[in-house]
Amino acid sequence: MDLTKKQQEIEFKLNSYKALYEEVKSARNKYVNLIQNSSQDLAELKERIKITENELEILKNEASEKEKTLKKFEGYYQDELHKRDKGHAELNKLEYTRRQKKEKINLNTIEDKRKKLLINKLMRLRNRI
Repeated sequence: MDLTKKQQEIEFKLNSYKALYEEVKSARNKYVNLIQNSSQDLAELKERIKITENELEILKNEASEKEKTLKKFEGYYQDELHKRDKGHAELNKLEYTRRQKKEKINLNTIEDKRKKLLINKLMRLRNRI
């Protein structure tokens, strides 16, 4: 009877140890799966980082090219502004000269009219005498 009881205790312990073994085995498998998943996620993230770094490099190159183009066009723009300003200055100069000449013409016209009136008066006076 003692042996049967001892056998039952040993079987009970054995079943307990089997359950613990299965529990540990299950936990180990769970952690192995988690490690594999984490490793796979890490590899995917590293790949994404490489892709992102390549895209960033491409975008930096494009930005650099666009900045060079912008500076080039800014130079052209400044040249065109300078030409426009020179043209405006020349136009203002010519407009000033035109106004002066027009004023002179107007003064000459007024002077001519005054002289004609004077001549007409003198002619009338002469005709009276």
